[in-house]
Amino acid sequence: MPSSSRSAASATTCALVIALSGLNLAVGPATGIGIALRAHGEGWRAQAVGLFEGLIGLGSALGAVGVSRWIPRREALGGFWALVVRGAGIILIGVGPLWLTGVGSLLISLTAGFASVLLSATFVATIDTAYLGRMTAITRLGDDVLMPLAMAAFGALAAATATWIAYLVFGLGKMVVPLSNPRFRTMALRTE
Repeated sequence: MPSSSRSAASATTCALVIALSGLNLAVGPATGIGIALRAHGEGWRAQAVGLFEGLIGLGSALGAVGVSRWIPRREALGGFWALVVRGAGIILIGVGPLWLTGVGSLLISLTAGFASVLLSATFVATIDTAYLGRMTAITRLGDDVLMPLAMAAFGALAAATATWIAYLVFGLGKMVVPLSNPRFRTMALRTE
């Protein structure tokens, strides 16, 4: 491989590893502590929290199965667009009535299952097999190390302002960040 091709591949690998390292930093706090904050603040009972968590599990499975029916031409772009929609789902959980929180929970999980399959395939196809284990560990470590900070930031923002503002900030972040790198808009596993 010529050095310019290696350099481009290395830059793409680096961008992909960084992007996937923080994949759950917006949704983790929104569903992990945000749903409980909403339920407490709105007077919803424990059954509502259980319903939302159940919708998250169901939607993830349906989203992953949905990829087998519709595979986008550019897998990375499709996966990252799903994360943009996931940001909208985060916002929906934080605003409105009970049913809208349910819709947001389902939207978050449908897009999570869909994006997970596409981005995992992109990751495995892009990373040099000699480094696949190490790069996988780095992406996992990114979530593990940064999640406590994301949880604290979400909680602090919700306490200092209002819960819906924390959802708005984290949801908008999830909508903006995934497609901020132009490399992700052109990556494809298949040749035309």
